[in-house]
Amino acid sequence: MNDTEVRQQINQYLDGLSSEHLQLVADFLAYLTDKESEDATQELYHFGF
Repeated sequence: MNDTEVRQQINQYLDGLSSEHLQLVADFLAYLTDKESEDATQELYHFGF
């Protein structure tokens, strides 16, 4: 499955969620984004930047 197909599938799932669950998904996505950013920063530190 390519990125576009995954995004379409995610949007279909989101359409069926309650407001409460949408907020939970938003919080989880924020966590993943922060974690990915932290990982990238740690990788730069590892290479001496």
